[in-house]
Amino acid sequence: MMQQDLAMALGRSRSAISARYTGQVPWSLDEIGRIAVLYGCRVSDLLTEAPQSRSPW
Repeated sequence: MMQQDLAMALGRSRSAISARYTGQVPWSLDEIGRIAVLYGCRVSDLLTEAPQSRSPW
């Protein structure tokens, strides 16, 4: 999902979403909950750190 699409879904500006992506502004619990609904996943899935990929090199 592109930032503009997420911004529209959350009722925010694209620049507000960009600030969250870059860590300048924290995501609110409400936003995280709404994103989970959009993606059809659990909130905990969004809060769990992604596993580190191992490089074959």
